[in-house]
Amino acid sequence: MSTPHPQRIKRNDLSRRRIRKRVLRAFKSSFRLKGGPIESAWLTTPGTMVFSLGEWRGHYNAKNEWVAL
Repeated sequence: MSTPHPQRIKRNDLSRRRIRKRVLRAFKSSFRLKGGPIESAWLTTPGTMVFSLGEWRGHYNAKNEWVAL
């Protein structure tokens, strides 16, 4: 019978400088929405596509004002 090998403990050298990968982040802007079902949202551009939420149906235009359909 063979004996199991003990697990090797990996050691990290903290004195050595590590290469860090660059993290890409998206910048977000908060647009205040006027009227409609949503008060504020994180949007990359002003305005939205047509959507319905409960009894609300419409969209926000380029000025972020609610346009009911």
